[in-house]
Amino acid sequence: MRRVLFAALFLVAFAGCNSDESSGPAPIELWVGDNSRPYMPRPVEVAQLVKNDLEAVGFEVEIKPFEWGEYLKRTRNGEHPMCLLGWTTDNADPDNFLWQLLDQDNAAPGSATNVSFFRNQECHDLLIQAQQTTDAHRRADLYKKAQAIIHREVPMVPLVFAKLAHAMRADVVDFHQNPIGTVRLHTVRFEGKEGGTLVYARGSESVNLDPIDAEDGESIKIIDNVYEGLVEFDLDGTAIRPALAKSWTIGDGGKLWTFDLVPGVRFHDGTICDAVAVAANFQRIMAQRSKMPYGACYEMIESVAVEGPGRVVFRLEQPSAVFLANLAMHTASIASLAGWDGDTDVLDRKPVGTGAFRFEEWVPDTRLSIVRNDDYWDAGSRARLERIVFTVEKEPTARIARLRDDQVQFADDPHPKDFETLKKDERIKLLVRDGMNFGYLAMNNDKAPFKDNPILRRAVAHAINKDRIISRAYSGFGQAAVHPLPPTIFLTDESGAPVEAYASETPAYPYDPDLARRLVQESGYLGGGG
Repeated sequence: MRRVLFAALFLVAFAGCNSDESSGPAPIELWVGDNSRPYMPRPVEVAQLVKNDLEAVGFEVEIKPFEWGEYLKRTRNGEHPMCLLGWTTDNADPDNFLWQLLDQDNAAPGSATNVSFFRNQECHDLLIQAQQTTDAHRRADLYKKAQAIIHREVPMVPLVFAKLAHAMRADVVDFHQNPIGTVRLHTVRFEGKEGGTLVYARGSESVNLDPIDAEDGESIKIIDNVYEGLVEFDLDGTAIRPALAKSWTIGDGGKLWTFDLVPGVRFHDGTICDAVAVAANFQRIMAQRSKMPYGACYEMIESVAVEGPGRVVFRLEQPSAVFLANLAMHTASIASLAGWDGDTDVLDRKPVGTGAFRFEEWVPDTRLSIVRNDDYWDAGSRARLERIVFTVEKEPTARIARLRDDQVQFADDPHPKDFETLKKDERIKLLVRDGMNFGYLAMNNDKAPFKDNPILRRAVAHAINKDRIISRAYSGFGQAAVHPLPPTIFLTDESGAPVEAYASETPAYPYDPDLARRLVQESGYLGGGG
């Protein structure tokens, strides 16, 4: 039962001169998406646990669930007070977490990936310096300093570093589980059989298949199989290797990048993928940067030029330690623009790339199918399966039930509570590894009550019992997160040795509800001032 003091403070803050003791603070909405993700298999359950913890220290919280596509659109627009989200790395670089999620460059309403809307000039300067130096030890030091600022200002509460998990029928072989979370399926086959159709159950529908506009994992999953970029990540790791570019050179102190293309590559529509097509894609990115979710990743490009049919030259404004890794991201996939007249709906719904699979059809909320590209330019890497059909089952348990009944042969993100049972089922193969991801609670730094109130944000951090969330919503399979940078993310120095960028020396905000209550009162949220 709330103490009289709390009730009085509620009245002062939110009821003006109204003396009705039943009044309280206006509830803070906690927004949550309605589907499971690798970093948060049961988001509504996590939301309920967070709500319980916050209300135990004096907050009033109302959970507000959304359909996934609408959720992404509205959180990117900054309409939420608090929201639960997560992040799986796009390129295995610390920049992709700290700068992408917490830099002011990425806090523009409408295209924000920084959904905490955190703006801090000191932190920004450190992150930009880290982008522009190629010395791994110097970069690591800069990232640790940035994490110290983020820890002090508490724009978000990192919750859990989660596992990466996939389940499949036992005869599905040659799937490469990449720690980045990239799902490329051209190597997958049924044991002892060529061709065939694989039915793949996932947690949500794709939203947008245009590479420059896509920001959700389920859209990226399709893009990564239909499209290719100039470079790509290894199937099993984070090393960058050639793709549509067979080689590249760097000049002018890191500001001039020249890519020589694989000759004779054609898009699925039969048009040639040459230097003109590649340059047109990047000119499109440069024109749309301010509107794209990942547009700021390519701000360093000053110009792109064609030097003959097989050579593209990029000039950068400054040397960049992340340019090559950003070229391996889905956003830099090369699309056929032959039938594109500026209508984004064409590429949103009918992607045309050069990949080992080509797009077949999309029946929203029912199925999305891709088929083998029999004319794929790399004969040694042609797809083994004839067709892949993606279906949607929002609940992890439903996906696994369909797998057990052989209605599907592959299932994303089984719930950790099912791991032990799945390991004992000889008909099913389970792959689990540490992921490069984390789930988090974002507090909107542009909105009351969190705007200009780090004390209140710190109260939230101390109020949340992460161990309980891991135990109940992750069945114990997870690690309490201190920073928004997973400890699995390493830089490498010139010798190839790993360099830790994770600020392991920074202490966590311990679960301390008594301290959280005191901070809530000190913050002024209850009308008590400092």
